[in-house]
Amino acid sequence: MKQPKHLKSSMAVAVAGLSAGTGQAAVSVINHDLTLTYTGTTDEQVSFDITGDGNADYRFVYANNNNTKPQITSFPFEGGGTYEPNQVMMPDSGSKVLPADLSLGTIVDGSLYGGVSLWEAFFFKNYDENAFGTWGGADTGNPIGPVEGYIALRIETGGEGSGLWNYGYAHVSIDVPAGTMTVFDTAYQDVQGQGITIVPEPSVGVLAVGALGLASVRRRRRTPELARG
Repeated sequence: MKQPKHLKSSMAVAVAGLSAGTGQAAVSVINHDLTLTYTGTTDEQVSFDITGDGNADYRFVYANNNNTKPQITSFPFEGGGTYEPNQVMMPDSGSKVLPADLSLGTIVDGSLYGGVSLWEAFFFKNYDENAFGTWGGADTGNPIGPVEGYIALRIETGGEGSGLWNYGYAHVSIDVPAGTMTVFDTAYQDVQGQGITIVPEPSVGVLAVGALGLASVRRRRRTPELARG
């Protein structure tokens, strides 16, 4: 399998004591602006880092080389029942449903979705060809797009079976008709076991810059930090 090439994110900020309006601390925010466009190339994928350590944690891929199966998985993803600490939180692991129902103010922690998570999740059609959720609409013959929203993420940083997680989220757009998946930005709570509140990326950026004592906020650049594999 071809591996994604890694480039630096256009912005990465780690902030200690980021508490105004969020009640959170030690939040890492990364601006990605990364788009995967379906072209029918086998094993085409992009991966991205949410923890700020320079290593990819998740990837976007079109499952089975099918443009109606946009998917997010752990990276690297081995499959076959292999344990993956990087997981996607969702309402129902049986059907791998990932609806765009998270919003600003949602707290991502162990109580979200009853703590259900898996290392892969589909946005539109899943493994049995059934469409679901709001990412592409319920009508498989006339999918909608683009749909923008948030994905709840968590990483079992305490080791397999420890139940010790760090939480985060990704701000994404899925356009099933156009065959594109975009990740705009991610946020990650560095404190193990502590939840993270979904906030607008510019607001987090302003708070982060203020905490770091910078004089101004540069306009967000839209440059990819990962190349297609």
